[in-house]
Amino acid sequence: MGKLPVTALDSGPRLCNIPTMHFRIETLPCDHGALAALHGRLDERSHVDAERELVALVAGAGQPRLVLDCAGLEYLSSAGLRALISSYKRMKARGGAIALCELRPDVREIIEISGLRAVFQLHATRVEALA
Repeated sequence: MGKLPVTALDSGPRLCNIPTMHFRIETLPCDHGALAALHGRLDERSHVDAERELVALVAGAGQPRLVLDCAGLEYLSSAGLRALISSYKRMKARGGAIALCELRPDVREIIEISGLRAVFQLHATRVEALA
Protein backbone atom coordinates (compact mmCIF):
# COMPACT_ATOMS: atom_id res chain seq x y z
CA MET A 1 0.00 0.00 0.00
CA GLY A 2 1.40 3.37 -1.03
CA LYS A 3 1.54 6.60 0.92
CA LEU A 4 -1.63 8.52 1.40
CA PRO A 5 -1.66 11.91 -0.31
CA VAL A 6 -0.90 14.89 1.88
CA THR A 7 -3.99 17.01 2.31
CA ALA A 8 -4.62 20.47 3.69
CA LEU A 9 -5.67 18.81 6.95
CA ASP A 10 -2.18 17.36 7.36
CA SER A 11 -0.53 20.76 7.23
CA GLY A 12 -1.34 21.63 10.86
CA PRO A 13 -0.67 25.20 11.91
CA ARG A 14 0.19 26.24 8.36
CA LEU A 15 -3.52 26.18 7.52
CA CYS A 16 -3.93 29.57 9.13
CA ASN A 17 -1.83 32.37 7.75
CA ILE A 18 -3.04 34.82 10.36
CA PRO A 19 -0.23 35.43 12.84
CA THR A 20 -1.18 35.08 16.48
CA MET A 21 0.45 37.34 19.02
CA HIS A 22 1.44 35.79 22.29
CA PHE A 23 0.44 37.55 25.46
CA ARG A 24 2.84 39.86 27.27
CA ILE A 25 2.71 42.47 29.99
CA GLU A 26 4.77 45.62 29.68
CA THR A 27 5.35 47.60 32.87
CA LEU A 28 5.45 51.33 32.28
CA PRO A 29 6.88 54.16 34.34
CA CYS A 30 4.25 56.19 36.15
CA ASP A 31 4.13 58.69 39.00
CA HIS A 32 0.45 58.10 39.81
CA GLY A 33 0.33 54.37 40.56
CA ALA A 34 1.43 51.10 39.02
CA LEU A 35 0.88 51.01 35.26
CA ALA A 36 1.16 48.12 32.82
CA ALA A 37 0.09 47.52 29.23
CA LEU A 38 -1.43 44.21 28.16
CA HIS A 39 -0.61 42.92 24.68
CA GLY A 40 -1.95 39.94 22.73
CA ARG A 41 -4.38 37.21 23.73
CA LEU A 42 -5.19 36.54 27.37
CA ASP A 43 -6.62 33.06 26.98
CA GLU A 44 -6.23 29.39 27.89
CA ARG A 45 -2.63 29.31 26.62
CA SER A 46 -1.44 32.44 28.41
CA HIS A 47 -3.53 32.82 31.57
CA VAL A 48 -1.18 30.94 33.96
CA ASP A 49 1.86 33.06 33.10
CA ALA A 50 -0.29 36.19 32.92
CA GLU A 51 -1.71 35.56 36.38
CA ARG A 52 1.78 35.01 37.77
CA GLU A 53 2.98 38.30 36.26
CA LEU A 54 -0.11 40.23 37.37
CA VAL A 55 0.20 38.91 40.93
CA ALA A 56 3.85 40.00 40.94
CA LEU A 57 2.76 43.45 39.74
CA VAL A 58 0.20 43.69 42.53
CA ALA A 59 2.75 42.55 45.12
CA GLY A 60 5.31 45.05 43.87
CA ALA A 61 2.90 47.94 43.50
CA GLY A 62 3.85 50.66 45.92
CA GLN A 63 0.54 52.32 45.13
CA PRO A 64 -2.95 51.18 46.12
CA ARG A 65 -3.96 51.17 42.47
CA LEU A 66 -2.92 49.23 39.40
CA VAL A 67 -3.85 50.57 35.97
CA LEU A 68 -3.90 48.08 33.11
CA ASP A 69 -3.85 49.65 29.65
CA CYS A 70 -5.74 47.18 27.46
CA ALA A 71 -5.31 48.90 24.08
CA GLY A 72 -3.14 45.99 22.92
CA LEU A 73 -5.32 43.26 24.42
CA GLU A 74 -6.66 41.44 21.35
CA TYR A 75 -8.74 38.77 23.06
CA LEU A 76 -9.96 37.90 26.56
CA SER A 77 -11.30 34.42 27.38
CA SER A 78 -12.88 33.12 30.57
CA ALA A 79 -9.45 31.83 31.64
CA GLY A 80 -8.08 35.33 31.09
CA LEU A 81 -10.91 36.77 33.16
CA ARG A 82 -9.92 34.43 36.02
CA ALA A 83 -6.36 35.79 35.89
CA LEU A 84 -7.68 39.36 36.13
CA ILE A 85 -10.08 38.46 38.95
CA SER A 86 -7.32 36.74 40.91
CA SER A 87 -5.20 39.89 40.63
CA TYR A 88 -8.16 42.02 41.66
CA LYS A 89 -8.71 39.92 44.78
CA ARG A 90 -5.08 40.33 45.81
CA MET A 91 -5.19 44.07 45.18
CA LYS A 92 -8.46 44.40 47.09
CA ALA A 93 -6.93 42.52 50.06
CA ARG A 94 -4.27 45.27 50.14
CA GLY A 95 -6.97 47.94 50.14
CA GLY A 96 -6.39 48.78 46.50
CA ALA A 97 -8.15 48.61 43.15
CA ILE A 98 -7.47 47.74 39.52
CA ALA A 99 -8.47 50.09 36.72
CA LEU A 100 -8.74 48.97 33.09
CA CYS A 101 -8.43 51.51 30.30
CA GLU A 102 -8.32 51.73 26.50
CA LEU A 103 -10.53 48.62 26.18
CA ARG A 104 -11.38 47.43 22.69
CA PRO A 105 -15.16 47.16 22.19
CA ASP A 106 -15.18 43.34 22.13
CA VAL A 107 -13.04 43.08 25.28
CA ARG A 108 -15.18 45.68 27.05
CA GLU A 109 -18.28 43.69 26.13
CA ILE A 110 -16.79 40.55 27.70
CA ILE A 111 -16.10 42.47 30.93
CA GLU A 112 -19.63 43.89 30.97
CA ILE A 113 -21.41 40.62 30.08
CA SER A 114 -19.43 38.87 32.81
CA GLY A 115 -20.78 41.33 35.37
CA LEU A 116 -17.31 42.60 36.17
CA ARG A 117 -17.99 46.25 35.40
CA ALA A 118 -18.58 46.78 39.11
CA VAL A 119 -15.34 44.98 40.02
CA PHE A 120 -12.90 46.86 37.80
CA GLN A 121 -12.77 50.61 37.33
CA LEU A 122 -13.25 51.09 33.57
CA HIS A 123 -11.88 54.19 31.84
CA ALA A 124 -11.84 55.27 28.21
CA THR A 125 -8.25 56.58 28.32
CA ARG A 126 -5.06 56.09 30.25
CA VAL A 127 -5.16 59.75 31.33
CA GLU A 128 -8.61 59.20 32.91
CA ALA A 129 -7.47 56.03 34.64
CA LEU A 130 -4.43 57.71 36.15
CA ALA A 131 -6.30 60.85 37.28
